[in-house]
Amino acid sequence: MRETPNKCLRGRIAALRGARQLAYLFDMSRCLRSVRLVLHPARRFLQRFPSTVQRRNPPAQ
Repeated sequence: MRETPNKCLRGRIAALRGARQLAYLFDMSRCLRSVRLVLHPARRFLQRFPSTVQRRNPPAQ
């Protein structure tokens, strides 16, 4: 079973939570830069194909 783009993003964000806590102690700009780089490929995909993603994942009832 393939991961949906939303689940992929959630996994990446969850993996960065610990790193984000450390960024306050060291360098916040470095953390923000890493978050932007990690999420960039998925963001581009979601911007390019939003209608396809919505059709494949109908809202739960």
